[in-house]
Amino acid sequence: MSEWQPIETAPKNGTLILAYETNTDDEYLSGCMLAWWNPRQCFWEIDGGGFGGELTHWQPLPEPPK
Repeated sequence: MSEWQPIETAPKNGTLILAYETNTDDEYLSGCMLAWWNPRQCFWEIDGGGFGGELTHWQPLPEPPK
């Protein structure tokens, strides 16, 4: 598995990534999710809607099982 990198360095070409979302609101949790950059709307799309926080880090998805 790759190391976590700042979200500013993530690919913005539609590549699916593993993203970390942080949230300081006690109502929501921080966590990992699938995300991809939406070039038409200029924002990160998050699988499942996310937790309402901010994406801070990312890493490539691992290779699928063989």
